[in-house]
Amino acid sequence: MLQRKIIYAIILISALVSLSCKGKIEPGTVKKDGSAAVKAPVAEAQYISLPLLYEAMGTVHAKTAGTLSGKLMGTVKAINVREGDFIKKGDILVLIDDSQVNAQLSQAEESWAGAQKEYDASVSAVDSARAASKLARATYDRYLNLIREESASRQEFEEV
Repeated sequence: MLQRKIIYAIILISALVSLSCKGKIEPGTVKKDGSAAVKAPVAEAQYISLPLLYEAMGTVHAKTAGTLSGKLMGTVKAINVREGDFIKKGDILVLIDDSQVNAQLSQAEESWAGAQKEYDASVSAVDSARAASKLARATYDRYLNLIREESASRQEFEEV
């Protein structure tokens, strides 16, 4: 049953195709009409050589921008980059004179050394004061016992 339907469909399609290709078209059978002409400018093609490099003026705006700043102030000794140079992390962009910073560092180190000496002197003075206090306490206790035993006079106790 299905095969018959397929055969009928093929026969029908071939009949339609053969009927549609009925006429033959010969060249020049179309009527010429004067209004079909189109006026267009005509130019002759020429072979010319162009340079490989083309220069143009324009303005380029960066996609990202960065601000260059330093933690310390100083005189700039050298600038190692120019506008438009490619840089990467770790590149030295600017050299700053560090003589003022080194002078301040030396001064701070000297101040620290002086403060260290003063600290050592104050620790020594505290130790000396503790020793003197300990000696005074021992002398007082000794003379207090002597006054209780009436071995020392009141004047000797007060002098000590």
